[in-house]
Amino acid sequence: MNVYTAFPRHRILLRRCFALIVGVLALPVMLFRSDRARFYSYLHRVWSKTSDKPVWLAQSELGAQEFY
Repeated sequence: MNVYTAFPRHRILLRRCFALIVGVLALPVMLFRSDRARFYSYLHRVWSKTSDKPVWLAQSELGAQEFY
């Protein structure tokens, strides 16, 4: 039983294009800010999200597959 639904491919591509464009446009400003790691961490979460499942849960399940 799958509780979470996967996003369609076009939605993932739009989300990743958005993250890429925002990251490149924000780069000159973020070079001089001290909280740039938090901002780019947020963009990484936007980039890696491929379903309704929280990113941390999806990544922890992938990590568990390495051991079992």
